Amino acid sequence: MTLLHLVGEQRLQNLIPLLALAPDAVVQVLSCSGRFAGVASHLEDAVGALLAQGSRPQFHRVVLESHAPSIEETRAAVSLALKNHGIPAVVNITGGTKPMSIGAFLAAEDFGVPALYYDRGFHSAGAQALPGMKSLTNVLNGLTVRALLAAHGVPVKSLVSVVPKDAELEFGRVAAELDAGRHAALKAYLLEIRRQLYPSGDNKAVPKGCIESVLAEGLPQPSDPDLQPFLEAAANAGLLRHDNGRFVYAIESGRNTRQKLDTTIAHSRTLVGGWFELHCFDLMSRCRDFSDLLAGVQAKGTRVLGETDIVGVDRNGSLVFVSCKADDQALKPLDHVFALRQRAREFGGSHARAILRIGRVDNIEKQKTIQESCLALGVELHIGLNSPPTSADIPKMVKTTGFGDQSNP
Repeated sequence: MTLLHLVGEQRLQNLIPLLALAPDAVVQVLSCSGRFAGVASHLEDAVGALLAQGSRPQFHRVVLESHAPSIEETRAAVSLALKNHGIPAVVNITGGTKPMSIGAFLAAEDFGVPALYYDRGFHSAGAQALPGMKSLTNVLNGLTVRALLAAHGVPVKSLVSVVPKDAELEFGRVAAELDAGRHAALKAYLLEIRRQLYPSGDNKAVPKGCIESVLAEGLPQPSDPDLQPFLEAAANAGLLRHDNGRFVYAIESGRNTRQKLDTTIAHSRTLVGGWFELHCFDLMSRCRDFSDLLAGVQAKGTRVLGETDIVGVDRNGSLVFVSCKADDQALKPLDHVFALRQRAREFGGSHARAILRIGRVDNIEKQKTIQESCLALGVELHIGLNSPPTSADIPKMVKTTGFGDQSNP
């Protein structure tokens, strides 16, 4: 079976029907505008990230001569493609401009083949019934962060990410419980930990020549014995290790001075605030609303994704970009919210979600600014330790914030 579809900015509207139909061949019909050749290639990359070599369809392209193809031009091109690639076939009219969709629909009617339209479900656009397809739920559950990022131009090989281990998630849970019950004591102790590496109180770490003395000193002993589980959980997570009745940073043997400093800084950041990211990842993984989750997501190369704390796929097949902040101390609301929304838009498409999670906000004026910024830019805001984000109100978010798809004018 052959699937013909129109190439536009709607990545999911072409990818999901393709996965549901499992065609032998895919014909991508696109205008000669340069950016759409890249979109077509990205779709092929996404399919390659999801399907084994033997189950991938053969891809073909039909490039129209116009930047804004007319109804008749598209109708003629799709008709020729149907002649060349044969029947049975399905024509997906979702992408492209309205004239292209109308032309593709008329060509499907001319050949008596089904015309498909995808809008959070598979719909027949003509008199012909759609063939048997995989259920939408199964298709959506099979989507991955890597594949959807590939569909939006992030090469799979450039992607760097992690999936936290169980012991790391347990550390996040322990830290969150202590923050809820012993916030003042934990906050004071974490400040002591940070001062070891940032004695000036700014963001300038100690020189690498001082790292040996920091490591030899070990972590300060907490004055509150109730904080002991925090250190034990950190040791189980591989951040610390026991050493003669005290806790020291866990550094692999054979590391040079620079590597020791970098690893110590990374572990310290996880202790001081990164625990909240682990806690958020744990909440999201347990709420059963996401089919795939990755942490510390970034891409190496010329197309810079920038590091995002958590990226996931929700139950509607949309990418979710989550930024996690344990508190509001170093948060610049306008800059941070705008950058988060832009990243989601650029690397996840028009239906991608952006979520800002903050454990505690102490500054009431800053909280007001955060709320107003999130509302204006369509960023979902969660303040508090234990409110897992869900996808229940996505249609409302997309509709009211003006971030709906614009590829079908």
